[in-house]
Amino acid sequence: MIRFSSLGDVVLASAVLRALSQAYPDARLTFATKTVYQPLFENFGTPVTVIPYDPDQGFLSLRRELSRVRYDHIIDLHGSIRSVMLSRTLRAGNCARVHKHVAKRRAMVRSKQGLETPLSALGTYMETLKSLGVNVATPYPVFSLSSDEMDRVRKYQQESPSCIGVGWGAHWPTKQVPSAIWEGLLQRLSNASPLQVRLFGMDTDRGAMEAFVEVARGNRPETRFQIECGHSLREVMVKLATCTVFVGSDSGLMHLAAAMGVPSIGLFGPTHPSLGFAPVGPGARAFHAGTYCSPCHRHGAAACTRERRFCFDELNLEQIATAIDTILSSKSGPENRGLRG
Repeated sequence: MIRFSSLGDVVLASAVLRALSQAYPDARLTFATKTVYQPLFENFGTPVTVIPYDPDQGFLSLRRELSRVRYDHIIDLHGSIRSVMLSRTLRAGNCARVHKHVAKRRAMVRSKQGLETPLSALGTYMETLKSLGVNVATPYPVFSLSSDEMDRVRKYQQESPSCIGVGWGAHWPTKQVPSAIWEGLLQRLSNASPLQVRLFGMDTDRGAMEAFVEVARGNRPETRFQIECGHSLREVMVKLATCTVFVGSDSGLMHLAAAMGVPSIGLFGPTHPSLGFAPVGPGARAFHAGTYCSPCHRHGAAACTRERRFCFDELNLEQIATAIDTILSSKSGPENRGLRG
């Protein structure tokens, strides 16, 4: 199976690996993905050989590594020029390639029609298994932690039973939720128990997050804030698992949190949940303001041309805060949320 990037797609693709393993328990599964995502599959539970692709080492090295094995079937979940070239050069009996519905997505962006019948990226990935006779209900992606990692999760949760994970950044700047939205949500939360807020972002986001935390501490002095930057991917998984609820932009971190068993809330601005990347999993929800100009791009790469970002400014913060409060009040631990060690 081939899916090089990015984080959210690799997370969703993992569900296909599990479905294959369940349908063919004796099969040897190989997954080609970027090196940075290899740690996701430590303690994965399903037997799979991950062949890492390092762009710095070149594409030919990946092809040489994969060419050592004769494959019965190739599943191309990337559908890019590079993955097509790779699948054609490998020795395989059959090849199934994902249908990404590019034309339909473009029409949805251009005309804003068809949003009432949402697409599902995970669903399109699962459709590639039909040629193998695998016809299973679309599963949720699930990632597991080691026993040592689970012990750390429990320790964190004893210190802060109620924790909100905030996905600060996004690959495209226009998808990043404005700090004013986070301020408005915190002000509307009615949960009165001791609360911790973990802000997940890149090192480049640290300055903006520190400025936000300085203001937020003045408004909520009883709340503890923790900035989570520069961690390894496994450490991010551990920190996500400590969260009672995760709220973030349309990003890979949103999908990873859901796969860790954390109820995840996606805030969609320039993109739209109906384009196929709404969070999936127990308790997952997506919010969109319904502004006429959104979606303005399939992936959120287009710069905003309006005087301000109405797609975020018009989000219903009361509804989102109520959804967060409802999850916080349940205070479900990692085992109760399906997180496994």
